[in-house]
Amino acid sequence: MNSTAFAILLLASSLCSCESEGDIEPRDVPAETRQALLTIFPNSSYIEWEKKGSEYEAEFKVDTVAYAALFNGSGKLLKYKHAIREAELSGEVTTTIRQKFSGYKLDEPEKLLKDGSTFYQVELETTTKEEKLVFLTNGQRAPLSYWD
Repeated sequence: MNSTAFAILLLASSLCSCESEGDIEPRDVPAETRQALLTIFPNSSYIEWEKKGSEYEAEFKVDTVAYAALFNGSGKLLKYKHAIREAELSGEVTTTIRQKFSGYKLDEPEKLLKDGSTFYQVELETTTKEEKLVFLTNGQRAPLSYWD
């Protein structure tokens, strides 16, 4: 295969992979999904969209707070999260972190809402380790993966 044909093939494959995952323009998000975001979060601004498989993730601000929301192509909200201050973690989560992760620094606490339930996700760091954890409001580990 000559180098020109190889370059065209490489470019075409990279364009195809961009269509299924990654940053996308708002015009490439289904209208009902864009409208759902604006209906549920009417004060959202600085909206950026990303395609994750068949779902659409919006990252945006409400006032000065960072949010992310995951929608299906029909506009159904699957889950959302937003940044919180450490003081906004439930007391039980704070206690669990202090008891089981002594020596770790808490970074980027977030409140996650999914299927009518509230969770807290946190990054905990030491100089040599990083843990990304999700907790139930009662301080127990949640059976969910950390949502980056």
